[in-house]
Amino acid sequence: LFFILAVVFMVYIGYNGYSTHYTNYLISYLNQPASWTTPYLLRVLLTMIFMVPAAIVASKIGRKKSSIIGSAIYFIGLMGCYTVTPEKANMLYIWFFIMSVGFPLVSINLGPMALEVAKDNDNGRYMGYYYIATIIVQIISPTLASFFITAFGFRVISLYAAIAVLLGFVLCFFIKHGDTKPITKDAVEAVIADSD
Repeated sequence: LFFILAVVFMVYIGYNGYSTHYTNYLISYLNQPASWTTPYLLRVLLTMIFMVPAAIVASKIGRKKSSIIGSAIYFIGLMGCYTVTPEKANMLYIWFFIMSVGFPLVSINLGPMALEVAKDNDNGRYMGYYYIATIIVQIISPTLASFFITAFGFRVISLYAAIAVLLGFVLCFFIKHGDTKPITKDAVEAVIADSD
């Protein structure tokens, strides 16, 4: 459970820090008007769309592998954002698309993984742990990101988020429980044979 919550914490540190400061990053670093929200809105829309295929992938390869792959893709997208310059601001469309593929693969699996660790009568408590982790992130991340922005400028927000997600990626490998294994054809046939 500790490592599941640690992954939640790090992935959402990155997500929340970037999202909170996105408008200022747009204005102060990319020299775009605050009204240029099309890339961000597209990212939100694509993230919702990719939730369904992400769930299908998780059911095929397992939640842990999905989270590892998703955090790696999300990291690549954030590092891509770090390379965006004011002259090539439209590159955000490409990197946001990549982030929209990666983020759902992580985010939809973390809550169910926390529940898998719980006993039947503890589901509410374990889901509470999950939400406590996300709430703490919402309190800490914007302020923490502000320290880096003050020191290095708004461009650093992508790197800040990428490093947090990279730490989440590493922590995924330490998760030992909470994953559901895909049901294979052999397993189904074995259960049928046992019932005969």
